[in-house]
Amino acid sequence: MYIKNSEECIQSCMDNENNTEGALDVLNRLPKVNKATALYVIKFLRKVADNQEVNKMSINNLAMVFAPNFLRCPSEDPQVIFNNTKYEQAWLRALMNGVEDQE
Repeated sequence: MYIKNSEECIQSCMDNENNTEGALDVLNRLPKVNKATALYVIKFLRKVADNQEVNKMSINNLAMVFAPNFLRCPSEDPQVIFNNTKYEQAWLRALMNGVEDQE
C-alpha cells in the first residue's frame, strides 16, 4: 500500500524514528520513482559516511544536514519545526543504517 500524501508520509516517519525496520517500511511504501530516488541518495550518503575519517561527515552529521531535504515539516510554526527536527534526523539515521544492512 502506497503512502497517500505528504502528511501521512511525515507522520509515518515520525512514528518510526529510531526504528530501522519501520524506516525501511516507510521507504517501501513510497511510489516506485520516489523510492528509487531515495535509495540512490541514501546509498550515496552511506558512501560519504564510509569515508568520515577524511571528510568528517558521520551518519549523524549527514542526517542533520540532509533530513530537511527528505522530510519537510508541514507546519509554519517555528517551534513545531524545531521540535520535529530531532525526529526527522533520527528517521534518516535509521534509514541510512537500514539500507546498509540490506546491501
